[in-house]
Amino acid sequence: LAMNDHTLTVLEFDRLLELICQQAQSEPGMEIIRSLRPRRELTEIQARRGLYDDMLAVRECEVEQPGLRIEDLSGILREVAPEGAVLAGQDLLVIRSFLDTVAQAAAFVQHRECENFTHLRRLAAPLEVCADLRTALQRSLDVDGAILDSASERLRDLRRQISQMEQRIQRRLDQIIRSNENDSALQEKFVTVRNGRYVVPVRRDDRNALPGLVHDLSNSGQTLFVEPTETLAWGNDLARLRLEERDEIRRILAALSAQVRRYLEALRTDQRIIAEMDAAAAVARWAILNSCVLPGFGGELCLKQARHPLLQAQFRQDGEGRTVVPLDLELPRRARTLVITGSNTGGKTVALKTIGLLCLAAQSGLPVPAAAESLFPVYDAILADIGDEQSLQANLSTFSAHIKNISDILRASGKGRALVLLDELGSGTDPLEGGALACGILTELHRRKATVIATTHLGAVKNFVHNHPEMVNAAVRFNIDTLAPEYTLDIGRPGASHALLIARRIGLPDSVLQAAEGMLSGDQIRLEDMLTKMEA
Repeated sequence: LAMNDHTLTVLEFDRLLELICQQAQSEPGMEIIRSLRPRRELTEIQARRGLYDDMLAVRECEVEQPGLRIEDLSGILREVAPEGAVLAGQDLLVIRSFLDTVAQAAAFVQHRECENFTHLRRLAAPLEVCADLRTALQRSLDVDGAILDSASERLRDLRRQISQMEQRIQRRLDQIIRSNENDSALQEKFVTVRNGRYVVPVRRDDRNALPGLVHDLSNSGQTLFVEPTETLAWGNDLARLRLEERDEIRRILAALSAQVRRYLEALRTDQRIIAEMDAAAAVARWAILNSCVLPGFGGELCLKQARHPLLQAQFRQDGEGRTVVPLDLELPRRARTLVITGSNTGGKTVALKTIGLLCLAAQSGLPVPAAAESLFPVYDAILADIGDEQSLQANLSTFSAHIKNISDILRASGKGRALVLLDELGSGTDPLEGGALACGILTELHRRKATVIATTHLGAVKNFVHNHPEMVNAAVRFNIDTLAPEYTLDIGRPGASHALLIARRIGLPDSVLQAAEGMLSGDQIRLEDMLTKMEA
């Protein structure tokens, strides 16, 4: 799709994706959502439509749905790929947890109640549960990734011998410290461990009373930790058994890692599928939360009950009970340009951003917060100039930045079917020149057959559009009694800006207002009065 990063930024497309990511359970699932971009081929746009349809239906399914919370295996799989590489127990535990998720997902899609979810079943069909690997990991690892006795008969036997030897040493040392013969030599009567050896605390000044090997010294220097000569041989046997245990654990980890290595491609495929399922489930959860529908395509742009999803999320987070006023938009037959006018804070820019963001979402294949009757054309380009474009880095004023961006839009809009969104067209400079420039831009975009939706306050633009057979004015509705916007779009008439009326209600001195009115021409005053009466 012909579009620069600027359009995605001003329409906050990535913020929408992050909003959907909040519903995902895994980082790989989030990465799929973040990678979504608008497409211009209908087959590409609808590639995930069937999967989204299934996931929306799954939400109504009575069968317990599997959790899809997985860690990203990419780093672990890269680490284990070289021949002879050995994974730590914690990494193998991550793989075991992942395979548990795979098994649950595979079992879920085979359930009788899921037999009609053909797209979901097709996606999940290549899942490989790696049963022998999963069984080996379950047999070998505890919940912290340590190696269990059940990992091998050799390990079980070594640990039994180690336990027996430890008990033998401790029993003998208990006898030594309880013996009255050693009372004077012992600092305290307890058995402890230093450097893996069982020792007893001996007074330094009575060192020779208990023969043995010194392994440590207390902080004060008055106590020696001695392994009695009597248990030295057993201590050596214990150290040997522990080394054999260490070697057996390394052998088990190496064997498990080799088993993982044999399933590398299957694990990569499994992760891709689980991530796709997680991403689709997140889209479905977000769609239900925001009353979204999968978009219909074809014909001319027609929005019914459209809501800005970021505004909905903001209102929900505020918790003040505010709701988004839905937008209805349908261009009259033969009209390709719509210019929205009306008061400040009336919702012109929100309407523009709603249209743009929903078109981007639709062409990314995502559900949209709108009524099912809404219809979206497939555009070859979606181009936007919205907001304060001032760039200090490029030494551009707001006006210059707008013009530079519009120049880029003009170059891109002549290639296929384009949707162009222009906010405050003609602003930032002298109103007469700005108005003339705005009319010239609209004329050129019309010549290039682009669909244009723009906002403006300039009377010259309103008049120009009114007199053009394939352009139409629209107004954001404004209550002149309460000075409150109603956030509704009336197509077919221009709107008044109400600048003087709003200034008067807010309390600007009459002298200022009278001076301002005196500078307006009779035609300008009559036009503003006429537009105000039309709104009333």
